[in-house]
Amino acid sequence: MRKPYLTSEETLEFIRDEFDMFMTYEALKKHLQRGNLKAKQFRKGGNYLITRGAVIDFMKYLNETRR
Repeated sequence: MRKPYLTSEETLEFIRDEFDMFMTYEALKKHLQRGNLKAKQFRKGGNYLITRGAVIDFMKYLNETRR
């Protein structure tokens, strides 16, 4: 059974496996802070929780902006 939310580390693995793209944690964190990727953070300074759908939408956004 798939979890409804991915942690930051699982998100990086998902991006690498599904989209063949390598992204560092710092780059992911900057996109989260800018609002390019929608996520939930339940505690200030805690881990981000991101849905798979949000990651897919984010990757579409990245592909459009890199053209």
